[in-house]
Parts: sequence; C-alpha cells; structure tokens
Amino acid sequence: MRVLIDACVLYPTVMREVILGAASLGLFEPKWSERILEEWARATRKLGAEAELFVRGEIATLGVSFPRAIVPVHQGLAARLWLPDPDDIHVFSAAISGSCDGILTMNAKDFPRDALSDEGIARFDPDGFCCRMLDECPAGMHKVASEVLATARQMSEVDWTMRSLMKKARLPRFGKALALPQRPFLRIGFNSLDPLGSDRMAQNPCWRGRTAASAELLQFVKQGDLRIGPDPRFDQ
Repeated sequence: MRVLIDACVLYPTVMREVILGAASLGLFEPKWSERILEEWARATRKLGAEAELFVRGEIATLGVSFPRAIVPVHQGLAARLWLPDPDDIHVFSAAISGSCDGILTMNAKDFPRDALSDEGIARFDPDGFCCRMLDECPAGMHKVASEVLATARQMSEVDWTMRSLMKKARLPRFGKALALPQRPFLRIGFNSLDPLGSDRMAQNPCWRGRTAASAELLQFVKQGDLRIGPDPRFDQ
C-alpha cells in the first residue's frame, strides 16, 4: 500500500517517528513530494534557524532511509483537480502521480473524501492509521512505540507514560490500543479501502457461508476474543 504523507503529519516529531517506524517495518510504502518536504522545513522557521537546519538534516536522512519515497509530480495535473483550499492541490497531485492508495493527513476538511475518491484516493487520519498498523503488526508496532517513548523521555527529561505521550501527539486511540492485551488476529481477503471494512465482511456470504466454523468465528469477534481485518495483499 502506497501512502502519501502530508507535511502536517511529518512536522510533529512523535507522530512522524511512529508513522515512519511503521513504514520501516514494511507495513506500507511512504511517499512525499519535494514541495511537501519544503513545507515541513519552512514550518519550523518560526522555531528559529537552528530548528530549520535540524529538519533539513532529517529530510536528508529520510532520503537515505526511503530512497524511493520522492514523487515526481506530473505537470498540468493540478489544473483538473479541485479541493476546498487550492494550496492543497499539490498534495492531491502528488498522490495521483505516485499511484498512491491514500493521503495521510490531519486536515480532514481540506481533503473531502468525495473529491479524493473520484481519483481512487482514500484519506487516512494518523490516529486511525496507526491503530491499523498495530493490528497488522502488533509486536513490531509495540517495539516502535517503545523506542519513541524512550527517546521522548530522554530528549524532554519528562517521565512520559505511553498513553500521555500518544495523547499529546494526537494519537489517543493508538495510545489506548497499545495498552490493551494482544488478541489473536485473523486476516480475511477483502480490500482495506472498503469503507465498511470488517462490518461488511461480517455480513458477506462470500466468506461467512463457506465454512462450518463461520458462526463460531463471528461469536469470537462479538466477544472481543478475535480481531478481523484486511489481508494487505488485496491492496496491491
């Protein structure tokens, strides 16, 4: 799954480190454009020249870690696209140019789903996206989150808890999910871009009617003893 990451997601340190940690696990392929990276760097100018210099170093490091993440935006593409804020159309254009499945952004109102869906692009919010990555790879994401927590404690000299750090980072559901006991996870073959997700799957005779164990599976789901979710291979 290819996901274009908006500058507003790259800017906050904790959120960025969790998201890119998931990418490092191979859970999705991150994409961005030169303009998105420049927006991120310029946003730090209000913190001083030293902060901008640090971020430009971070950007150089990302180029090494994710050498295929840069999307060359097709010229003229923006002319046929519409968003409430014209300044965001370059993000939309980059997602299309990069053949991305979705845009990861905190600015939901600026990226209405009906406009994006016309081009086959989904919109993901960071908190929900991180929860999804946790479902896909619990052990890996727990490790990523623990490393981010340790770094935050060291850098800030504050004894953060996981819940408090993720809440401050605008990832409250993800922080809460990290505290839950891990349960068995069953991947079912449906496309994760289905807006109804597992609710539709639970009513879908394509899987429910083909096994004698289906009723038992549904009972486990209702009891909370089993989680169901998409097989990422169906997103290719």
